[in-house]
Amino acid sequence: MVGQFRPTQQSRSHFRPAPDLLVFSMGFVTSASLVFFLIHEGIGSRLRGSSLGPRLAAAAIGTAFLAAADYRRMRAGHCSVGPRRQTPKSIGSTWLGVLSWGLDTGTGFTTVRSTALPFVGALLTGLGFGSPWIGLAYAGGFLTVLWIMCHISKPTSERSHADPVWVSTWLDNFQPAARLVAVAMTIAVSAFSALVAVAVIFSAEVR
Repeated sequence: MVGQFRPTQQSRSHFRPAPDLLVFSMGFVTSASLVFFLIHEGIGSRLRGSSLGPRLAAAAIGTAFLAAADYRRMRAGHCSVGPRRQTPKSIGSTWLGVLSWGLDTGTGFTTVRSTALPFVGALLTGLGFGSPWIGLAYAGGFLTVLWIMCHISKPTSERSHADPVWVSTWLDNFQPAARLVAVAMTIAVSAFSALVAVAVIFSAEVR
């Protein structure tokens, strides 16, 4: 992905990003925002009026399952839960293809992911927790890293689909630790939800 979007020598000399990076970002932000907004308004809005205790219990169970599945697949050397497909880079030869690439990747669920955190976000949003604009935060985090990595890469004379060697090496070294942190975060969310659910249900019974 970095190889596809890093600036060429010509664009770097004019201090402007590669146009296809802008198009990809537009598609990513659009789909990420829309997907989480629809989850929030379509499912979350209906569940927000229900009892808090059962929703917290569902959050605890769901996130615990995702953490276990994530850890199991990580130990097996696979990526996170969800499909193990990627958008073909070959479609990046046209602006429409780049836009489709951004739309596909931005959903968070149709392409491969290193952690289950997008699924955790969708679960919590669907249970009525969080903002309808959480997709913007997801898009901002993903795209910030992509833009930085693209623009600190050595510019090329022409566009290339191949990622720089240092990017692949960095990802290989960084991913194991990042996945453990993501699993730990999911477990923390599960434990917190479980504790609060017990407290809420217990206080309701006392009343």
